Amino acid sequence: MSFYQHTFKTFLVFLTLSLTKILAKIFFRFEEHWLSPYPNEWRQIKCIGVLNHTSLYEPIFVALYPFSELWRVAKYSVAPAADITMNRKVVGIFFSLLGQNIVPISRKRDSSWEHFLNKIDHKSLVVILPEGRMMRSKGLDKHGRPMDIRPGIADVIFKIPEGQFLIVTSGGLHHIQRPGQLIPKLFKRIQVALEIFDIVELKSRLLDEMASDQLTGDGDRNFKKRFVEFLEERKKAHLAKFNEIS
Repeated sequence: MSFYQHTFKTFLVFLTLSLTKILAKIFFRFEEHWLSPYPNEWRQIKCIGVLNHTSLYEPIFVALYPFSELWRVAKYSVAPAADITMNRKVVGIFFSLLGQNIVPISRKRDSSWEHFLNKIDHKSLVVILPEGRMMRSKGLDKHGRPMDIRPGIADVIFKIPEGQFLIVTSGGLHHIQRPGQLIPKLFKRIQVALEIFDIVELKSRLLDEMASDQLTGDGDRNFKKRFVEFLEERKKAHLAKFNEIS
């Protein structure tokens, strides 16, 4: 991509994110629950993991991001997206304008995941939904399986040398739009829990825990397992926060 193409794409993404943020602020009421101090330097955030994936309307969470940082998001963001979603005409075009590099990935064991990982560099802001699929009305995915977190998120953290990891847990958007529902319900309350971790410190902590547990064998596999366990723990803590408030 040439400099001019990159700049033009950045401008289009910035406009899309800005418009989405404005409309989200107008039509919904967001309740932010910070489980760590509010960030003083948003530029330090290098990865955003969105948990409890319930709706294709989750781009409205851009309402939580400062306007002053949207240009950086537009310029450096990298995100994987399901190829079946990106192949839908209108939805696919919209999602392609939510970031600089929205990379289609398949459910198969092919090169699409490696292609996404290769897009990540030291300037990137990676946005990922670690569960990899969307929750349906009964609390399971469309195949009736639990909404567990996939280990691919650990591959992303391995690629990022330093910075901060922002975990965003949705309180759920089924009261606004369920999968398959065309028209969303407006003027609803949206709960979101947020927590930030230093990536270097988090990696070191998990590796120390693995050592204390005397885990042997495939280190990469063990780290992925421990990282998934960590995210599952944080997800439960965040969802419990919503229950306390409700």
